[in-house]
This record gives sequence, structure tokens and C-alpha cells, in this order.
Amino acid sequence: MKNIKIQRHLLVLIILIGLMFCSSKGVKAAECSTLTTCGSTCSYGGVTYNTVIIDSQCWFRENLNVGAMITNLEIPDNTAPTLNDPNTVSKWCYNDNPIYCNQEGGLYTWAETNALSNSCNLNSCSVPTPNQGICPIGWHIPTDAEFYTLENYLTSPG
Repeated sequence: MKNIKIQRHLLVLIILIGLMFCSSKGVKAAECSTLTTCGSTCSYGGVTYNTVIIDSQCWFRENLNVGAMITNLEIPDNTAPTLNDPNTVSKWCYNDNPIYCNQEGGLYTWAETNALSNSCNLNSCSVPTPNQGICPIGWHIPTDAEFYTLENYLTSPG
């Protein structure tokens, strides 16, 4: 049970779910927001994301890849990222290579993902539900219940 919870929390670091929708395909992707139509593309932090409906939920099709890359030996500063400003986020890229972030998404700590100070990686900190974290406006870090809905949909027979 603990491994499942840890796996869910690791997924939280790179997957986002949306609640509200409304944008269009074809032209330059509009900023991700409460107006993003699920099934279209949107832009956040200079990266374009496809969105997809899975069961009744809207998800980014790609892993989040915002923020400034730090080396694998660096620790993010203790300042929490600023809401709605992906430029204040620190991320790692596998093997210190930005190509991996571009292909697979950034890697974030629990605190960074939830827009909390770095000390929250070691100490208990309160996380609101839903929690926008480092997500764009109108999007949030998936809750356990939302992951459960996704898992049930993806693992049901057939």
C-alpha cells in the first residue's frame, strides 16, 4: 500500500489534471487556463501541451516541463515557486541533459511540485485540495481520488 502511495506521489510530480476547459487547435496554442478546451493544445512556460479526456477527466498528454534546469547535484532553493510563474520553478533533467526534459518532462521534488518551500520535503506541510502547485491557472495537482478514478478507468476489464 505504501509503494502505491509513493508511486502516485511520484506521478504527481509530472502529471497534471484540468477542471475547466475552452481553446482551439490550429493556431498558436493559447496559454493554458480555465478556458482551455480539453482535446486541444495550450502553452505554459513556453512549452506546448496537448490535452486529452480520459474517462471524465482532462489531463495533459505530456509530462510537465517548466522551470529552470538545475544540475543533479544541486538542491532547489528554499523559496517556494510563485503561483502562475513557471520561471520560478526548479527542475532536474535526467542525466543533466535538457534533451530528456524535452522528451520526458522535468523532474520535481514534492515541495516544488506543490509550490511549497524546499523544507517541506523533510517536514510535514499542509497542502490544500485541490492544489494548483506549479500548474497553470485552472489546473491542479491530481488528488488521490482523481488518480483512483484514472486507475479504475485504465485497469477495468476490456
